[in-house]
Parts: sequence; structure tokens; C-alpha cells
Amino acid sequence: MIHAHTSIGKFSLIALALIVAMVGTSAHAAVFQATSDGDWNDTGTWSPTGLPTATDEAQIANGATVSVKNLVSADIGLFKIGLEGVGATSSGTLVIDGGTLTESGTTGHMEIAVGGTAAVHGEIIISNDGTLDGNNQLRVGMGGGSALATGVVRMSGANSFADAGNIYLGYGANSEGILHISGGLVTTAGDFDLGNNASSSGTIYISGG
Repeated sequence: MIHAHTSIGKFSLIALALIVAMVGTSAHAAVFQATSDGDWNDTGTWSPTGLPTATDEAQIANGATVSVKNLVSADIGLFKIGLEGVGATSSGTLVIDGGTLTESGTTGHMEIAVGGTAAVHGEIIISNDGTLDGNNQLRVGMGGGSALATGVVRMSGANSFADAGNIYLGYGANSEGILHISGGLVTTAGDFDLGNNASSSGTIYISGG
């Protein structure tokens, strides 16, 4: 009887540990949406009100432009720029103007122009020594929908910098990724692919840097 009681006790502890782990995993990330212009570090820019952190997802759409400026640093788990279902317009822009945005998540990616049933446009502008430092993949023209998804990255400024684990210009179906470089440096520790899918394309324009 003592042995049976001990086994049940161990089983209960294991089951409890699994439940706690599952709850922790499902609650890992909150989603913050920007549907109007504002600064990244302004809590009023985001819905719900607050600031996305390194464990969260940020979404920029509805024609909104969100800026990281003037040596300000921000950290995010993953982000999507330009997507359907967030406001009335499926476009969004991230401006890194002298600031630094670090994507330090371990499971998500940086996705620009997530495909849908209508045309989608997403853009990142990096200028004045701004820095985009990504831990995972930068997918410029995420695509995946039935309509064209266009993702654009524009870089200017001698010391502007963009880095990611892998970089794709035109990742999924019906996508195009465009990189304009008039200054700065783009690096990756992994792959740099143009047109990752049969119905995607990637283009690089270099006028400086």
C-alpha cells in the first residue's frame, strides 16, 4: 500500500509539472498592434496599451508608420509589417532612424508583407546610422496568400546596419522582396536568398554603401 501511494504521488507531481509547462508555453507571447503613426517606445502607439518586449509579437498595419529614433533601443520577440486583418489597410512601415531595434526571439521571425487575399505592402526604412539586429530570419516579402505581397527594405547612412540569421527577398508564394542600399551594411550568418519560392522574386538595388 505504501508503494502504491508513493507511485500516485510521483504521477501527480509529473502531471502538475506538465500542466504548468503547457500553460507557460501558451502564455509566452502577447500580440501588440499599431494601426496609427507613432514612436515605438510610446505606449499609446500600441494596442493593447503598453510596450512590446522580447517575448512579444509586434504587428504594424493599417497604413501606420512606427519609428525607432534618436539612439533609442527597443527589443522584440518577432514582428510583422503589412498584413491583413489589422485595420482597413494592409500596409505598414517601420522606420529605424538613428535608433536600434533588436529581434531576439527564439521561435519567430521578422516578416514584411504577410500575404493575404488582397495586395499587401510592408516596408522598413533604416537611416542615420540606424540598426536592425535580428536573431532569426528576415523575410522581405513574406507572401503566402493569393494576392501579391511586396516587402521593401531601404537603407541609407554610412553606418546604418542590418543583420539577420537568414535573409530572404521574396519568401513565400506570390511575394516580392526588394532591397535598396544607398549606404550602410547588410550581413547574415546564414543564407541570403532571392526568390525562395517558384512564384516569388527578389531584387537588390545598390547605389552606395
